[in-house]
Amino acid sequence: MIITRKYPKLLTKSGLQCLDHFWTKRTFQLDDISRKLRETEPSLATTSKFGLWRSFSFHLFSWMEQAYVGPLSGKCLVHVFRELVKEESATDSQDSERFSLDLWLGWLNDAQAQYPGIPEDVKNYVLVPIFKTDKASALLLLQTFNRSEALTSSQGELTDGAFMLQLAALELGKRFGLVEEPSESPMKKQPYRFLTSTIGSSADSTPSATHIVLQAAVLDSFLSHPSLSVRSSAFSLLVSSQATTKPFSESAFILLRKHLASLHADYDAKFRNEVLGLTKGLIQRTKSIITVALRNLSGPTASGVYKTESTADPARLALKKKPGPEAAWKDGVEANDVLASHKEFLQWYMGFLKSELLLTASYQRHITALKATLLMLKLGKHAGAGDELDIDVAKTISADASWTRLLLDLMLDPFDDVRDGASAVLSLLPREIVEAPTNCENGPTTLLETLREFCSRAQALADRTGRADHGDGAARSQGLLYRWLSSQELRIELASAVIQGLEDKISRAEKDLGHAALDNPVHGDFAAIRYVSFPWQTNHCPIVGK
Repeated sequence: MIITRKYPKLLTKSGLQCLDHFWTKRTFQLDDISRKLRETEPSLATTSKFGLWRSFSFHLFSWMEQAYVGPLSGKCLVHVFRELVKEESATDSQDSERFSLDLWLGWLNDAQAQYPGIPEDVKNYVLVPIFKTDKASALLLLQTFNRSEALTSSQGELTDGAFMLQLAALELGKRFGLVEEPSESPMKKQPYRFLTSTIGSSADSTPSATHIVLQAAVLDSFLSHPSLSVRSSAFSLLVSSQATTKPFSESAFILLRKHLASLHADYDAKFRNEVLGLTKGLIQRTKSIITVALRNLSGPTASGVYKTESTADPARLALKKKPGPEAAWKDGVEANDVLASHKEFLQWYMGFLKSELLLTASYQRHITALKATLLMLKLGKHAGAGDELDIDVAKTISADASWTRLLLDLMLDPFDDVRDGASAVLSLLPREIVEAPTNCENGPTTLLETLREFCSRAQALADRTGRADHGDGAARSQGLLYRWLSSQELRIELASAVIQGLEDKISRAEKDLGHAALDNPVHGDFAAIRYVSFPWQTNHCPIVGK
């Protein structure tokens, strides 16, 4: 009666605690509670068995909106589920009305449609206990969630909460090791293919069920869903893993190639930041897998194919080998396949980021690609490396003239954060890479020489247009050039040239202020002084001192 709101609200917590305790001690049975429900609720006197338990479960779902009793309500719902499963497994009845997963999931979908704030509570307080203690039921639930048909409510309605509940269940399955990487044809190797949605018949039909494989079609539909929360959760499900060295499947790479462009171009800044946070994990995981694959291979043979370390010292390998997903690789051929596929994806990803930096692309694509490029540079290529610079990525950027040209052009972009991102990417390139000669259309040149030429052109453009963004971009290029110069004398020479140019403009302004304001703007020169780090103290600089 407390649960059905016949008594004051203050008694709810103690009532749920007592119900959970008696149910845990097996003091109550389903028949006892159903009999009492029919007595206290006259409207349920003639209701069917499952109609009565649906009503009781909805009372528990309603209490989930209250934070102080949400966990207790979830525990009682788990008891209801387990008792119904146990009762159904014990009976041999062939009645048409039997407890099934579709019936239980229908209750969950109806509840989240009626109470939109409870999907997260359902995940934490209902699904997690089931996944922890009942693997067979968890696999059956995951099989139902892992289908391309949308899970609708009893009224046939589709809501974002239903999709979020489906994604939350699959993500939990991945966390508990019950869900594997997506596959185009899961029926080829899945042990759950004979599972049925009727709970009572699952124990004997699936003795060897250990996991399910995500269907690529399911994730594909979620990644193209109009709701931002659904797309973000689907991307998280696709790239996340409990083991950072667990290889991606080919289907996962296909989905990433298909949907990354739309994820980068979304108008919502919060959503793009969520995508970038997940992208960091994607990059770390891919680089870790490459490192582990190389560690499991000794070196290239004459044919260019890596051989395994099986011929090395067994004692050394025993100390070096660590348990993990990579231990499941059968031989060097499989390790080579994993290495090749992940290297190919990283190569594609770098090309994708470069295409997102085209000047005709939108601001959203520019800023997301720049931040992702910073992640590629800052996350080291060795497994577990945190802030180590990835030299291979830096060489890829510096050796490609189109990469550096796009980054330099974006330093004159109208948006300040885009200019800042482009200059940040270029500033991470080491001096030895900047000074190394590269092949261009006009012959070998260095990135340092290219930057010198860009600085003069950017300054001329800023003087001609007088725009603040052009002036700031020209100043940033001067600061970047100062950073790349190898000797103190060259840096002092550059700083002196910046100051001398500013003094010349001030002299012209003293003679003719009107024409000087139009033809010789000075805000870019003052910004250049700020971006150039002088080797002496600020109060020793005559211009800044003024």
